[in-house]
Amino acid sequence: FTQQILFRLPQVHGDFKTKCLEMLLSRADLIADLFRELKSKNFATLLQHRDDAAQKACLGLVQSMLKSVTLDDIPYFMPSLLAFSQHSSVQCRTLMYETLIWIYDNHHAATKTSTDVAVRELMSSVRDQLLKGLTDADESIRLHMFAFWNHETRLSSKTVE
Repeated sequence: FTQQILFRLPQVHGDFKTKCLEMLLSRADLIADLFRELKSKNFATLLQHRDDAAQKACLGLVQSMLKSVTLDDIPYFMPSLLAFSQHSSVQCRTLMYETLIWIYDNHHAATKTSTDVAVRELMSSVRDQLLKGLTDADESIRLHMFAFWNHETRLSSKTVE
């Protein structure tokens, strides 16, 4: 059933596209190689869809995929993800920050020893956006970002960077 939805995804529009994305999100954990499947459907452009409900479903799909993608896969959707920092929906910005937090927490240690410039740049952009979250227009996001950074493992008292 999910293969049929994935096949039809590029052909549907409006509320139908949103419903398809929501159905995929509900089964995301069961879809083998979801990242490859969505990438073949030009998922990065779906993240730029104008409908809030579709964007929330897409952000949920990104969060679902994070457990199975490699650090090399993340740059594919990172520019579209970072664009949510200016989004009018607080829910979309919150989902973006939660996704960036997951990336930071799960890949930050690996990048300290990495010599790959692309990986270092990726994590630098993640860190920068998380720091910008401290000045978000929404108070709940600012408090969430403050709580995130106010932890010894993330921003120690000896930080010099």
